[in-house]
Amino acid sequence: MVLHDFADPTKVLKNANQMIKPNGHLINLDWKKIDMPLGPPARIRFSREKASSLIQAAGFQIDTIKEAGNYHYLIIAKPSP
Repeated sequence: MVLHDFADPTKVLKNANQMIKPNGHLINLDWKKIDMPLGPPARIRFSREKASSLIQAAGFQIDTIKEAGNYHYLIIAKPSP
């Protein structure tokens, strides 16, 4: 839930890709990019599309993108072969 907080999220994701086991999964549970009374300001949050793009650019293959309640979305990815 903090991908938007990193100064260089691409570097963090690439590092995760190097550390994850070949059959492991990356889980990104994050805030929806909408105004709401909870969580960080919407202006700094990543949309599902932006988060997915960053994750794929770091060498992951997206398995699942889905809603995770009223305030969050979930992305599940695995290392690309």
